[in-house]
Amino acid sequence: MFEWVSQAPWGSLELARTMSIQALVMGRIFYLLSISQLLPSLMARLSGKAQRVSGAPAVLGGIIVALILQLIFSNSAFVNSVFQTAPMTLDQWIICLLVSLPMIVIASSVNRFDPPN
Repeated sequence: MFEWVSQAPWGSLELARTMSIQALVMGRIFYLLSISQLLPSLMARLSGKAQRVSGAPAVLGGIIVALILQLIFSNSAFVNSVFQTAPMTLDQWIICLLVSLPMIVIASSVNRFDPPN
Protein backbone atom coordinates (compact mmCIF):
# COMPACT_ATOMS: atom_id res chain seq x y z
CA MET A 1 0.00 0.00 0.00
CA PHE A 2 2.77 2.41 0.99
CA GLU A 3 4.74 1.97 -2.25
CA TRP A 4 1.63 2.11 -4.44
CA VAL A 5 0.27 5.31 -2.88
CA SER A 6 3.64 7.06 -2.71
CA GLN A 7 4.19 6.44 -6.43
CA ALA A 8 0.62 7.23 -7.53
CA PRO A 9 0.09 10.57 -9.30
CA TRP A 10 -2.42 11.58 -6.61
CA GLY A 11 -0.33 10.22 -3.73
CA SER A 12 2.25 11.68 -1.40
CA LEU A 13 4.55 10.37 1.29
CA GLU A 14 2.19 11.60 4.01
CA LEU A 15 -0.86 10.01 2.38
CA ALA A 16 1.07 6.78 1.84
CA ARG A 17 1.81 6.63 5.56
CA THR A 18 -1.82 7.21 6.46
CA MET A 19 -3.29 4.73 3.99
CA SER A 20 -0.82 1.97 4.84
CA ILE A 21 -1.60 2.31 8.54
CA GLN A 22 -5.35 2.37 7.88
CA ALA A 23 -5.14 -0.75 5.69
CA LEU A 24 -3.11 -2.53 8.36
CA VAL A 25 -5.62 -1.67 11.09
CA MET A 26 -8.58 -2.71 8.93
CA GLY A 27 -6.85 -5.98 8.15
CA ARG A 28 -6.36 -6.60 11.87
CA ILE A 29 -10.04 -5.86 12.50
CA PHE A 30 -11.04 -8.40 9.85
CA TYR A 31 -8.62 -10.89 11.39
CA LEU A 32 -10.17 -10.32 14.81
CA LEU A 33 -13.62 -10.91 13.38
CA SER A 34 -12.47 -14.11 11.69
CA ILE A 35 -11.01 -15.64 14.85
CA SER A 36 -13.85 -14.59 17.13
CA GLN A 37 -17.19 -16.36 17.20
CA LEU A 38 -18.97 -13.10 16.42
CA LEU A 39 -19.46 -13.65 12.68
CA PRO A 40 -20.67 -17.26 12.98
CA SER A 41 -23.07 -16.13 15.70
CA LEU A 42 -24.38 -13.30 13.53
CA MET A 43 -24.88 -15.65 10.58
CA ALA A 44 -26.71 -18.15 12.80
CA ARG A 45 -28.93 -15.39 14.16
CA LEU A 46 -29.75 -14.18 10.65
CA SER A 47 -30.76 -17.71 9.66
CA GLY A 48 -33.14 -17.92 12.62
CA LYS A 49 -31.01 -19.87 15.08
CA ALA A 50 -30.30 -18.26 18.43
CA GLN A 51 -26.67 -18.58 19.44
CA ARG A 52 -25.05 -16.81 22.35
CA VAL A 53 -21.43 -15.70 22.10
CA SER A 54 -19.34 -14.83 25.10
CA GLY A 55 -17.19 -11.76 24.68
CA ALA A 56 -19.18 -10.31 21.77
CA PRO A 57 -19.68 -6.91 23.45
CA ALA A 58 -15.94 -6.67 24.12
CA VAL A 59 -15.08 -7.49 20.51
CA LEU A 60 -17.61 -5.00 19.15
CA GLY A 61 -16.49 -2.36 21.64
CA GLY A 62 -12.85 -2.86 20.67
CA ILE A 63 -13.66 -2.54 16.98
CA ILE A 64 -15.69 0.63 17.54
CA VAL A 65 -12.92 2.20 19.63
CA ALA A 66 -10.31 1.24 17.03
CA LEU A 67 -12.36 2.82 14.25
CA ILE A 68 -12.89 6.02 16.23
CA LEU A 69 -9.18 6.26 17.00
CA GLN A 70 -8.33 5.67 13.34
CA LEU A 71 -10.72 8.46 12.29
CA ILE A 72 -8.99 10.78 14.76
CA PHE A 73 -5.57 9.59 13.56
CA SER A 74 -6.30 10.34 9.94
CA ASN A 75 -8.37 13.53 10.28
CA SER A 76 -6.84 15.45 13.18
CA ALA A 77 -4.57 18.28 12.08
CA PHE A 78 -2.52 17.92 15.28
CA VAL A 79 -1.99 14.16 14.80
CA ASN A 80 -1.22 14.70 11.11
CA SER A 81 1.50 17.20 12.00
CA VAL A 82 3.00 14.97 14.70
CA PHE A 83 3.11 11.79 12.58
CA GLN A 84 3.50 13.55 9.22
CA THR A 85 0.37 11.95 7.81
CA ALA A 86 -2.45 13.34 5.67
CA PRO A 87 -6.25 13.23 5.81
CA MET A 88 -7.96 10.71 3.55
CA THR A 89 -10.91 11.07 1.21
CA LEU A 90 -13.82 8.63 1.16
CA ASP A 91 -12.38 6.97 -1.95
CA GLN A 92 -9.09 6.39 -0.15
CA TRP A 93 -10.91 4.85 2.83
CA ILE A 94 -12.68 2.49 0.44
CA ILE A 95 -9.35 1.52 -1.14
CA CYS A 96 -7.98 0.64 2.32
CA LEU A 97 -11.11 -1.39 3.05
CA LEU A 98 -10.91 -3.31 -0.21
CA VAL A 99 -7.21 -4.04 0.22
CA SER A 100 -7.92 -5.43 3.70
CA LEU A 101 -10.81 -7.72 2.72
CA PRO A 102 -8.60 -10.66 1.67
CA MET A 103 -7.60 -10.96 5.35
CA ILE A 104 -10.97 -12.64 5.96
CA VAL A 105 -10.18 -15.44 3.49
CA ILE A 106 -6.59 -15.78 4.70
CA ALA A 107 -7.54 -15.92 8.38
CA SER A 108 -10.43 -18.31 7.72
CA SER A 109 -8.19 -20.73 5.86
CA VAL A 110 -5.54 -20.52 8.57
CA ASN A 111 -8.20 -21.13 11.23
CA ARG A 112 -9.39 -24.22 9.35
CA PHE A 113 -5.92 -25.80 9.59
CA ASP A 114 -4.91 -24.39 12.97
CA PRO A 115 -8.00 -23.40 14.99
CA PRO A 116 -7.46 -20.75 17.72
CA ASN A 117 -9.28 -22.84 20.37
